[in-house]
Amino acid sequence: MAVLDASFIVKLVIREPCSGSALAALEEMAGRGEELHAPCIAAAEVANALWRHARLLRDVPVEAARRGLGRLERLLRLVELHPAAGELLGDALRLALEEGVTVYDALYLALAARLRQPLYTYDEKLAEAARGAGVETVVPGCG
Repeated sequence: MAVLDASFIVKLVIREPCSGSALAALEEMAGRGEELHAPCIAAAEVANALWRHARLLRDVPVEAARRGLGRLERLLRLVELHPAAGELLGDALRLALEEGVTVYDALYLALAARLRQPLYTYDEKLAEAARGAGVETVVPGCG
């Protein structure tokens, strides 16, 4: 099993630095038959990243962002999405307060802690918080 955060997923749906290593990591997980997990906010966070690239940064054409959304929808069929509510949300708030990250980021951390599974991320601040909370973290290289 593995928990995927938005910074990891976005590299799978549009071309960004390190997209190749994210895809290689996903292929390795698939080869091992690993179950993939994420909090339900991952879909909205990745869609927002697509918007940001197309409209704010203007480094991705609008049509590429739309294609990225299609890739995201196909990828999410392979990911078990967990509701951002109840005990998971309570754990996320606690971790956010303790580790100095947003509740949004702490939802990924809380899910990885709850499942006792590694968190795959390219977000260095989240990776540092995960290590502080004792959660195994995988930051794939950019090779």
